[in-house]
Amino acid sequence: MKTRKKGKKKKLYQKKKAYYRKDKFFIVLVVLVLLLLINNIFLYRNTLLKEQEKTKLAQKQDWLIKKKERMKSLKEGDIVFLGDSITEMYDLAKYYSFPVINSGVSGWTTDDILNHLEEKVLKYHPKIVILLIGTNDINQDKDATYIAENIEKIVDEIKKDNSKVKIYIESVYPINSTDQEKIDKTLVGKRTNDVIIDINQKIKKYCRKEHLEYIDIYPLLLDKNKNLDLKYTKEGLHINEQGYQLITKKLKKSIEI
Repeated sequence: MKTRKKGKKKKLYQKKKAYYRKDKFFIVLVVLVLLLLINNIFLYRNTLLKEQEKTKLAQKQDWLIKKKERMKSLKEGDIVFLGDSITEMYDLAKYYSFPVINSGVSGWTTDDILNHLEEKVLKYHPKIVILLIGTNDINQDKDATYIAENIEKIVDEIKKDNSKVKIYIESVYPINSTDQEKIDKTLVGKRTNDVIIDINQKIKKYCRKEHLEYIDIYPLLLDKNKNLDLKYTKEGLHINEQGYQLITKKLKKSIEI
């Protein structure tokens, strides 16, 4: 009897052992299959990413080639920078390799531009106009609403003459009227950054509404105290070479040629 029981136990143990071997084999097989699948997924993902990178690179190269061709085809008058002394003092020939017209005039306000659009813009039949105006209006006690509405009128008049022209409106630049030795408070005059911010908000809202390009230079030029950074200005109002370098970098990224 004992021998039979031992035999049954032995057989049961052997069966369990066989099942364990099968289970172990199955688990190993499943793990291997999963590892193979994961490996294939990673390979496919890497291949896909490489293809996407190649496509992006090809698109970028194609865009650069087309941009170079467009730049080569530009003629004098195709791009007009319009504004006041900040534009007039901007050495465009130094920063741009393609022909541009500098229609900036020292002391000009939005009204001055409206009164001289023909000679300063329209006669060139430009493809692109880059407008920066408004700071001198503040010094003449004109409020933010008046200035913003005049900027809208400037855009409307240019568009009436040529509906295909691309107009970029720059934010009015900040000023610095602190007691720093470098600052010329007489020149900075009545300008304040609060009024400038108000103008810029109105311009930005208008650009959104009319699907125009708004280039926000204002925050780029600020120091930690929210004033025009001394390293970018001559005396608190006008921009120095380091400032123009920064502005040029931003403009070149923003302007589609």
